[in-house]
Amino acid sequence: MKSPNLENMIKINSLSELNEVIDGFIESNSGNIKASFAIFIETKWSSGLEAIVNGIENMSKKKEYINKAYNEDLILKTYDGIKIVGFVTSY
Repeated sequence: MKSPNLENMIKINSLSELNEVIDGFIESNSGNIKASFAIFIETKWSSGLEAIVNGIENMSKKKEYINKAYNEDLILKTYDGIKIVGFVTSY
């Protein structure tokens, strides 16, 4: 799995938009075991972004978690200091 490249990050604005992207990623890469999806988050306590990387085999479960844990504005429901800001894919 490659490291995510911040320069290639695509900004995302809503949970609905992220769900569409994840669904498309899963559908178009179902047979590609090397495909990975990195979600970038920003936090109140850090000046840089954090990347959370998942392989294609984990994306359905990751999507379920994101839908439970984040609101439509991509802010963590239990702590408003964490927000999803973008993503990048790797093949």
